[in-house]
Amino acid sequence: GTGKTHTAVALVQMWLRNRTCPILCTSDSNIAVDNLVDGLSRAGVRVARIGRPEAVRQDLMQYMVESIAGIEPGCSWSKDQQYQAVNGVLRRAEVICATCAGAGSDILERFSFQACLIDEATQACEPEILIPIVTGAKQLVMVGDHCQLPPVVMSKEAAKAGLGTSLFERLILRGVKAQRLTVQYRMHPCLSEF
Repeated sequence: GTGKTHTAVALVQMWLRNRTCPILCTSDSNIAVDNLVDGLSRAGVRVARIGRPEAVRQDLMQYMVESIAGIEPGCSWSKDQQYQAVNGVLRRAEVICATCAGAGSDILERFSFQACLIDEATQACEPEILIPIVTGAKQLVMVGDHCQLPPVVMSKEAAKAGLGTSLFERLILRGVKAQRLTVQYRMHPCLSEF
């Protein structure tokens, strides 16, 4: 409730004002990616969303790359025509949004991003967060709170091996200084003080 996602959107707007383009925005969950798409679209950013349509909020379907490209269910276009249409949409987008895993999509393999923002970075395990990091971005910003939810790791062996610690938290433990947001907007002040 401190405004991390709002701050992420403001950072993307700043990058765009400085002609940093294209930008990759990711998160561990579809809900968090949808929040980024919502904030960026409201800010007037040309955003394209990659992902499974059933995992995307209905009111954000218009930002799905297939919707922008005009590819409807049952479309008679060839695979090559669909690829060309989607590729054109992605090339015109200022920001491409996907989950961390979705950043490894085949359609993005020829893209190199000037900047990459990973929201809710503390909830993603390291192998997952490496996917958007290796897209060749010149700048990387991870947004999250290492005192909140850690990555969900079902395997006890994997957790013991270190996958229960996010890269974000690992960097904090190694002395990397994080910028903290200190005003709590969502929680009642009495609860926040407690």
